[in-house]
Amino acid sequence: MNIQDKNEIMALLQKTSRRFFAGGVDSRMQGSRARLGQTQWMLIQTIIDNPGISQEEVASKMDLDKTTIAKAVKKLEMHEMLRREKSQEDARKYQLFASDEAVNMKDTMNKRRNDRNTLALEGIDDAELETFKGTLEKIEGNMKSNYMNMRKHKVEVVIGIIDSLMDNPGQSKEELLANAKDEREHLTFMLNYLAQRDIVEIKDGLYYTTRKAALAKEKIKYHDHLTGRHGRRGHHRDFMKL
Repeated sequence: MNIQDKNEIMALLQKTSRRFFAGGVDSRMQGSRARLGQTQWMLIQTIIDNPGISQEEVASKMDLDKTTIAKAVKKLEMHEMLRREKSQEDARKYQLFASDEAVNMKDTMNKRRNDRNTLALEGIDDAELETFKGTLEKIEGNMKSNYMNMRKHKVEVVIGIIDSLMDNPGQSKEELLANAKDEREHLTFMLNYLAQRDIVEIKDGLYYTTRKAALAKEKIKYHDHLTGRHGRRGHHRDFMKL
C-alpha cells in the first residue's frame, strides 16, 4: 500500500470520528438548560461513578490535561450539573459531585450512547469488530510511542541547555547551537521558551541561567517521570507551563 492510500485511510478515520462525535450530547431534550459536548458528558459520568473525585484524579482517569478538565468543570458548574467542595483532608483540593439533575439523566444519556454505537456498527460482524479493534489498538500504540519519544527528546533538549549554561555560563547562541545540526530551529525555539519563562536570561547577546534554572530542571525531571510512568499528555503540558 502506497503513502497516498495510507493518507486516505487516516483521513477517513478522522472524518468518521468527527461525524461520530459531531454536535455533542444535546441535554436540552431532557429539560436541561445546558448543551454539553462529549468531554463534558464523559466528565459527568466519571464523577457519578466516583463521587468526591478530585480534578487531578479525573484528568488521570480520562487521560486529559488539567486545563481541559478545568474548563469542563467550570462549564458544568455554571449549568449546575456539578458542585465543588473543599476536601476535608486537603484544603488545597476540591472534590467533585454530580448534581441530582446530572444523576437522573445518566440512564437516558447511556441509552442514547448505546443506540448511537449500535447504529454506527450496524452490519459489522463480531470477527470484523475484533479485527478493527486490534487495528485501532495498534494505531493508538504507535501514536503513544511516537508522543513519548518526542516528549523525551524535548526534555533532553531543555535539560541539555540548562546543564550547558550552568557548566559554561555566558555562551552565545551560536555556541549553544554548534552541535545542533538538523535541530537548530527546534533548539532555538526551546531557548526562547526558557528565556520567556525567566529560566535563562540574555546579557549582551550571551545566555545565562537564572536562579529559577535548578528548580525548573527538577520540575521537568519530575513531570518527565510521571509522564513516563503514566503516559499522560497532561504532565507534558504541565511541564511546559514552568
